[in-house]
Amino acid sequence: MTNKLALVVAVFLGLVAVWGVSKYLKTQKTQYETTYRSVKVVAAKERIKAGTAIRPDMLMTIEMPETAVSADHILLRNEAQLIDQTINRSVERRDPLLRSYFRRPVERLQDKLEPEQRALTLRVDAVTGVAGNIVPGSHVDILGTFGVKNVQRTGARQSLSASPETETVMVLNNVRVLAVDTRTREVDYVTQGGSQRRASYSTVTVAATPEEASVLVFAQDYGTLTLILRSPADTDAGSLPAEVTDLNLDERIRDALDARQERLKSRPLITVESASPNN
Repeated sequence: MTNKLALVVAVFLGLVAVWGVSKYLKTQKTQYETTYRSVKVVAAKERIKAGTAIRPDMLMTIEMPETAVSADHILLRNEAQLIDQTINRSVERRDPLLRSYFRRPVERLQDKLEPEQRALTLRVDAVTGVAGNIVPGSHVDILGTFGVKNVQRTGARQSLSASPETETVMVLNNVRVLAVDTRTREVDYVTQGGSQRRASYSTVTVAATPEEASVLVFAQDYGTLTLILRSPADTDAGSLPAEVTDLNLDERIRDALDARQERLKSRPLITVESASPNN
């Protein structure tokens, strides 16, 4: 009886030991697979120079330990996202491609200025800013509307008095827009889905000489500045139009209408044939 009991106990302990060893080995296997599990990432099939647009034939797949793969690596399933993207650094053959290699470098506004130019920001709203249709790279004319002040003389003294008269003049023409709010590129208006949007904005930054900037700053505080959008084909500064005041408004309207009629006469007549009811 004692021998049978000892045998049962031995068998039980043996089973416990086998279960324990099996569990330990399974745990070790899981840890090993987790540590040394490989992941396929995108790499350079050849040497790629900075500034190159990626083509499919430039890419290959390599395997890396999962523990060595970071969020900056590009997995095989995301390979298509790289096509036509421009890489901003050179990589060697079999080097993994990282997302940071394709991030747009920080653009500095001063790099867009020509010598002797300054960047100046103007306040605009939906009306004075052409209803959200100005984008970086646009060219605009800037009109100013101001109240006229008269000089009153009393003996040897003179003083300025406000007048109900106003005037609108061309302050500057053919001014280049550098930024709209904080956006410095027109491509920033395109969403990830490819659709275009026009966001509202409250400021427009333009390129101006120091003298022009002084005029614009004073004019903006003195009256109202209105931006008018130019055609990309209209690169000629042209002559400045005469000012418009309360006193010459009727005359300026007639001049504008006459000039418009002359332009329309010089254009070819476009006729639209209406569809026949029988067609």
